[in-house]
Amino acid sequence: MREENQFTGIKETLCQTCHERCRIKAEVKNGQLVRVREAGCEKGLYLGELLYNPKRLLHPLKRVGPRGSGEWAQINWDEALDLMASRFSEIRIRYGPEANCVGLGSHHKETAVTATHLAAKILNTPNIFDSNQECSKSGAMAGNITLGESVTWETRIDYEHSRCIILWGANVTHTRPVKSKVIFKAKDKGAKVIVIDPRPTPAARKADLWLKIRPQSDGALALGWLHILINEGLYDKGFVAKHCFGFEKLRDRVQPYSPDRVSEITWIPKEEIIESALVYGRTHPSCIHTRVGVDGQSLNSTQACRAINSLIAIKGDLDAPGGNLLRTPTSYDPPAYFKGFKNIWWFARRWLRAPELEAKMAGYHEYPLHHLLQKKAFWDYSSHNYLLLKAIESGHVRGLYLSGVNPVVHSADSYKVWKTLRESEFLAVADIFMTPTTELADLVLPAAPWAETDITVNTIQGYGNALVGCPRIVEPAGECWDDRKIVLELGRRMGEDIPWEDIGQWNDYCLETVGMTFEELLSRLGQEIEFPVDFKKYDKPGWKWNTPTGKIELYSTLLEEHGYDPLPGYREDPVSPLSTPDLLKEFPLILIHHRVRYYEHTEHRNCPSLRKRAPEPEIEINPETAEGLGIGDGDWIWLESYHFPGRRVRGKAKLVKELHFNVVSMVMGWWFPELGDPEHGCFESNVNTIISDGPPFEEFHGHSQMRGILCRAGRDDQKGSKLSR
Repeated sequence: MREENQFTGIKETLCQTCHERCRIKAEVKNGQLVRVREAGCEKGLYLGELLYNPKRLLHPLKRVGPRGSGEWAQINWDEALDLMASRFSEIRIRYGPEANCVGLGSHHKETAVTATHLAAKILNTPNIFDSNQECSKSGAMAGNITLGESVTWETRIDYEHSRCIILWGANVTHTRPVKSKVIFKAKDKGAKVIVIDPRPTPAARKADLWLKIRPQSDGALALGWLHILINEGLYDKGFVAKHCFGFEKLRDRVQPYSPDRVSEITWIPKEEIIESALVYGRTHPSCIHTRVGVDGQSLNSTQACRAINSLIAIKGDLDAPGGNLLRTPTSYDPPAYFKGFKNIWWFARRWLRAPELEAKMAGYHEYPLHHLLQKKAFWDYSSHNYLLLKAIESGHVRGLYLSGVNPVVHSADSYKVWKTLRESEFLAVADIFMTPTTELADLVLPAAPWAETDITVNTIQGYGNALVGCPRIVEPAGECWDDRKIVLELGRRMGEDIPWEDIGQWNDYCLETVGMTFEELLSRLGQEIEFPVDFKKYDKPGWKWNTPTGKIELYSTLLEEHGYDPLPGYREDPVSPLSTPDLLKEFPLILIHHRVRYYEHTEHRNCPSLRKRAPEPEIEINPETAEGLGIGDGDWIWLESYHFPGRRVRGKAKLVKELHFNVVSMVMGWWFPELGDPEHGCFESNVNTIISDGPPFEEFHGHSQMRGILCRAGRDDQKGSKLSR
């Protein structure tokens, strides 16, 4: 056992505060973090303000008053585990294993997400509440339908050697600050950068071309680019003939999407559509990076991503230096990926329940293709969130364990989530701080943040082709436990056969097929094992695309089999400026939302140094639009969507002249940890308060629409007060 409490010197590990997983150097003296010397961004730099925050949860707490009253009693771990085990066991016996549910947060919380899948296995429940449903499922689904895997995420893009980089719905400067530096270093060396985004993001301001697209019309633009590339002959004819299925049908599909028509749909000038498509089509090698602006939250997300994947496929730069890369090594069987390293995706796909129990998952019958692809692809196996909340409301789901997730703030219709969780039969939450979600729990468990845990992760930087041993920087504070330890001990209490004595044995288990222990990994240079990267793997003998036809499916036989449109298409949202012009008169603005680099989703608003940089919730609005409403820069304003007339959120106006007259964008994930009431102001400035989680849904896996929503705004003179609900 390493004696961390006596360690003095520099600790090196990967920061897991966000998805970037940057190298971090921390100065430690007598077991205490003194300062962070090197970090990828401000969130890592101020790690000490998280670890030594006086508001941290340090002991298990049991509710002693009404739900949401803020009345707690400190208990020990034995009491906490016994309570959890008895309540989850009772619910399972009385109502079946599907009556319990687990919830997971974003994937940068690797210990918590792994613990969630372990908890699902121990409770034998198919129901997993997943914060990622509205984030990345459409992009993952489209990639697996088309190519057999996802290629548009930053883990598999060679920006450094690209000559044309497309940033589609991706605010990289704020959400991928290290990747952003690589991208614009490539630009400095001559690469073209094209940004497709409704907002003038920092990347858009620095780009060679910025297409100010109408929110949620991305699918039409992708089809318009396909129209131009195909008709101009700017595609790799040899690659298409050898590796693509359905090209002729795709060619016919895109003919109606002329630059004139696409301009009408997207509000992008025709000349800019043509210029950008030709720059992309004529420049090799090229790559496309997509994120939440197109990967999710639109009713047309999957089809938009299908069209983008088709662009990548026919262009001829796929899996070439400077392009979007295929998975390395060349295997689709998870045990062979990274020599069998057991990461969160491995657990998600291997730890499934019996088929008859899986069929009781919320959304299983409504979205069968989604669940079929979850088993096939590398992403979390989870329920349909809206239907799962309905199951909780009806009593079909009664017990919940949430690890590192704050659904009251991050999920659509925050009031509904609050009400539903408040009325659940039993709720246990593991977290680092009290949040609006933990305030509703029967049992609150103090989780250790990443800097107090040992774990192996695969890198995000470079080609994502290395495993890195991440040792804890300091020992856990108070009685805080690693999320995985909490669940393993819960399993023992519930009579499960748990073969790992501690997290050290667990870490070795995850690496056993790699052929080394966790300590052996830490002893290597850089604490990592790097796997080779090869290119154009489809030219190697025996290659077969992981699709039904064994080719890239521009025309999807899988979608055809399940009754969906087999070709990429575009459907205008049923409520939009084009579909409902009369409603537009009443709600003349289009609502989107964005993140800032100092926060990760709903986290870090209780970090003083970060809060100083973004102290209040901002709403971006065009100056002329604001003037017409009597709003000045810095004024408090309200927003109200057509989803919930009469329900409002508030923020400070930030005048942005490049923003379209009809578009407003609000910072997402806002709550006020400093407020003493159990709600912590989570309804006052949280954009999800005015966004519905109900129908209409995205057709393939059913997420609700969270962007491109008609709304209205006005000056708010209730300075400092909460708005009426």
